[in-house]
Amino acid sequence: MATALPLEIYEILEKKVGRDEAKAVIKIIDASLETIEKKAEGIALQKKLEIKDELTKELATKADIARLEGKIDAGIARLEGKVDADIARLEGKMDAGIARLEGKLDADIARLEGKLDADIARLEGRFEKLNQKLNFMIVLMIIALTLMNPVMAEVIKGFMK
Repeated sequence: MATALPLEIYEILEKKVGRDEAKAVIKIIDASLETIEKKAEGIALQKKLEIKDELTKELATKADIARLEGKIDAGIARLEGKVDADIARLEGKMDAGIARLEGKLDADIARLEGKLDADIARLEGRFEKLNQKLNFMIVLMIIALTLMNPVMAEVIKGFMK
């Protein structure tokens, strides 16, 4: 029986790394947990079969049964310890991967914000230059229209005399 990861983990991953990468990470984690579970089940089954063979070869006393039960319990405890260690190791890898992706996202965001700020500053400078050129053109047009006006030409002739 596969262990399902909580929905919150998927949602956090989806927010941090995107839907596709989150799905990939969850699939890897699910596959790893399933592999560990199958391995533990296989080892437990193998131990049980070995014990059954020993008991069927010769009659066992209560002391023998108690001794074997102790071995089984120790084996199960050892396997549980291994499974717990594997889960902790995988959680550590997952946390490290998430931290790495968060760092990468933060760096990319900072880089893009820097680029946007530079582009905005550059465009504001260009806008200011275009504004100055437009103002200059308006002044030139006013001067040209004034000088080309026949009334203004008569006024200038009057000053020239």
